[in-house]
Amino acid sequence: VFITGGPLHFMFHIQTKAHYMSQTILVGGAKYRATGRGFVTQHTPMDEQFRFFASSHLYLGVEMAAGLIVMGIFSEAGQYAGRTWSLWLASLSFLASPFWFNPLTFEWNVVVTDYKSYLDWMGGTTGGPSKSWS
Repeated sequence: VFITGGPLHFMFHIQTKAHYMSQTILVGGAKYRATGRGFVTQHTPMDEQFRFFASSHLYLGVEMAAGLIVMGIFSEAGQYAGRTWSLWLASLSFLASPFWFNPLTFEWNVVVTDYKSYLDWMGGTTGGPSKSWS
């Protein structure tokens, strides 16, 4: 179970639910609208993954990691690793899971293509409203 990343995927899944639940509470209700599609497994490019999960997972993972680093520097309490391992695991889950559990993530040509499209997107050479941060 641990080798497949099940606990990381579970934390990622719960954060996804928590994010959308809090967004629903903050800005209004939403309801499920059936699309009529079945279960789809396909690769999503890295730049799309980043845009989709940045606000709900990636920023939170970076904030948690930064807070844990600051805590480790300034804390005088003992057993830092014993007290914070679960938070480090959650931070790792939020940062790595969108990319780790994406189908075909580790196929080399896909990695190269995704990285090039990500760099193009970050450099602003691809664009339009459909490719914006929001």
